[in-house]
Amino acid sequence: STFIQFYPKGTDSTIIVWSTLLKTGSNPFTKIAAYCHGRLIRYKMTEILAALKMFISNPVNLYGINTSEQKSPVDRLVSTRQVFPHYPSTDEIYGIIEKVRKYISRFGATEQNFPMVDVFKLDSNHYETEVAIPLKETIAANDTFLLKALPSDAKFLLTAVKGGVGTIEKAVSAQKNYLMDHQRTIMARPFQFLVTDRIKDPDSSKWVTQIYYPIK
Repeated sequence: STFIQFYPKGTDSTIIVWSTLLKTGSNPFTKIAAYCHGRLIRYKMTEILAALKMFISNPVNLYGINTSEQKSPVDRLVSTRQVFPHYPSTDEIYGIIEKVRKYISRFGATEQNFPMVDVFKLDSNHYETEVAIPLKETIAANDTFLLKALPSDAKFLLTAVKGGVGTIEKAVSAQKNYLMDHQRTIMARPFQFLVTDRIKDPDSSKWVTQIYYPIK
């Protein structure tokens, strides 16, 4: 018979104990044979546990995503929000992006990174869409276009994915599971960097998106 036991260690580790029992009998030759067989079993069990450790230590195998902890990718940004009675289309999202770009162009400001977006489902019929453009300079804000500064020591869990909205939502869910399993504090909603210009390349299977989850 064989037994596998699991013991928690800290907040992100588990000790696995795998034991087995062999009957040897009273015959000395049987005992020697059982001893040799036991050594072989121990060697195989050690190999299997080593392979298991390597497998489960890779977040891709457990969560389906590659993750890394990063500092703030931007210094400051200008953002605006709009509510839609449906999930916003690519044209609608980029329409908001263009509004922000036109606003910052009045100040001659320079974009620092890719456009950012976060779509939040308010209820069954409304989606709040926040779009932001990272900037190198500080510009004036108003009631529509808000200027936000990100702390340089802020921490984020970064995941890059390739695919459409469904793929992105699965990655966000996997990020949340990863953070909960590792008992990390979630500071705010995640945001997406639109690496691929989705207007120029409408094929969603080719979209590259970086997802940043603010953590502590």
